[in-house]
Amino acid sequence: MKSRTRLILPALALGLSVCCRSTMASGADAAPARAIGAHRIRGAHNVFPRPEKVEAWLRVSGEIPAGASAGQVRSAVQRFNRRLQADGDGWISREVRDRALAREKEFARETRAAKAASKSIPVSCAIFALAVDFGGSDTYGYRLADNTLAYTNTSGPLKGLIPKPGSNDNATIWYEPAQTADAAFYERLIFGYLGVGRIRMDLTDPYDGLPGINLEGYTVQDYYDHAAGSNSVALSGSVQGWVRVDHSEGYYGADNYYTGAHYGGAEVNGTNIPAAQLVEDALAKFMAEHPGYYNETGTNAFWKKYDGNEDGIVDTCWIIHAGTGQESGGGAQGDFAIWSHSSDMRNNERWPAGFKVYEGDPATTNDDIYAAPYTMQPENLDLGVLTEEFAHNFFGLPDLYTVDLENSIGFWSHLAGGSWTGPLPGSVPVSLCLWLKIMAQTS
Repeated sequence: MKSRTRLILPALALGLSVCCRSTMASGADAAPARAIGAHRIRGAHNVFPRPEKVEAWLRVSGEIPAGASAGQVRSAVQRFNRRLQADGDGWISREVRDRALAREKEFARETRAAKAASKSIPVSCAIFALAVDFGGSDTYGYRLADNTLAYTNTSGPLKGLIPKPGSNDNATIWYEPAQTADAAFYERLIFGYLGVGRIRMDLTDPYDGLPGINLEGYTVQDYYDHAAGSNSVALSGSVQGWVRVDHSEGYYGADNYYTGAHYGGAEVNGTNIPAAQLVEDALAKFMAEHPGYYNETGTNAFWKKYDGNEDGIVDTCWIIHAGTGQESGGGAQGDFAIWSHSSDMRNNERWPAGFKVYEGDPATTNDDIYAAPYTMQPENLDLGVLTEEFAHNFFGLPDLYTVDLENSIGFWSHLAGGSWTGPLPGSVPVSLCLWLKIMAQTS
């Protein structure tokens, strides 16, 4: 573990643990991990946008007119964030509210001995991640603010085409295309303790003064070690791909300006294309490349490794897509880029049980496995988005951002603006606040 000062709150030991391959040896007296699957999300959790990007978008769209006063700018930004909050499954949902109240009462009643005992119950989960290119071109409709239907054509993007930031840009994460060409590169950011090393060699690290921002050791595994205690959160899994789907990113990520939705706005033959369609299309490509995975039997069958709690559902499917996430500007795709989020395929009537990835023994359905819980993030993803969506997916934690950062906990919490902290925004998110750590024990 590194000794560099971190923007992390003191850890509170919890009854948590999630599983990936870990390079840290477990203690001899560590309790066996209990496998958990993802918390089923009702709706979607959208990543909080980079605050400075929102004002820029609204100026381009005209929602903030030229010469607008500071008050007009603030009101426009608040309206945008209010729409964003309504588009997701926020902390104000009845389910989250009731769970929070129940957990707070339970925590207040627990004895010191009971709280101490909970520290010895680790959990584990498996992560299946898939890197996806957009190889097609599409013509489709999308709704304008007055609900009229406009048409557009979009194509791509392919991986490795995000422009290198200029020398005056010290706020953008960017990886060399030669690194991301191998999807396994992202495993360094998720599993174990390696991290991606130094990136943006045109910048100077604020800690050691050397070329490049040093992100060595910053991983999802490391983050949850600090948040919940070592050996509490253990992760297993892999990053597969790249696979290439037959559509463009806009096909899945187009906005609906009438409803305010930041994906799923493309209309084809009168039907909207949900963002979750990308999960099915990407998995179908992966399965076509590995047909044997669908029916193989035995304890080492590929898909069985990703159903840690044996409930017939892949613990979680992480889609890493080519291009930039809309929450940080969308790059060349702009409003047709996918906004990073976590959700569940079963929320859509197209997939009442999820998307079937494994049949095993054709004589029975008892061993079938489906993909359902998922997250989406871009190829220039950061630790902030990965750890935030993990918190939603596995612990059912709510978003805590409100319509403005001035009237919320803002950068003090990971599930608000704190996912954007670090020497490069998003590179070193703050820890989970105490209330979220208590909430995590209910998952």
